[in-house]
Amino acid sequence: MLDPGKLSQQEHCSSADSPSRICTPEPLPWAIVFHQVRLDRLQQVYQATKGKAELVLHGSGGFTEDIYRDCIERGVTKINVNVQLIEPWSEMMGARRKFVPLTAVIEDSIAIFQKEVERLMDMVGSTEAEKQS
Repeated sequence: MLDPGKLSQQEHCSSADSPSRICTPEPLPWAIVFHQVRLDRLQQVYQATKGKAELVLHGSGGFTEDIYRDCIERGVTKINVNVQLIEPWSEMMGARRKFVPLTAVIEDSIAIFQKEVERLMDMVGSTEAEKQS
């Protein structure tokens, strides 16, 4: 188990590492492996950093609402969602069979992104609609 008292820049960090980087007395295994989250390890990291580091999810495409919520309960404060936005946009662009004015492409792109962002915000409990249910 991680000992927060041993977190320092000297342990498992090179001099080229960012000064704000949290270093550990032992190398950390990946928290996410093939879309499976090691919730126990995520909890340990959260407890060890005591709020001194932002926990961020990368590669969370395909996560269920329950997985997102479990991660948030264990300290995740940011979720990167590039794939979740690019996939529906790419499908929309690929379905176009004729010329479309740039302004229409921009409007359609914004609509797709807005729909997906709203869906993801509902999934993680960040909207009023979710809070009322």
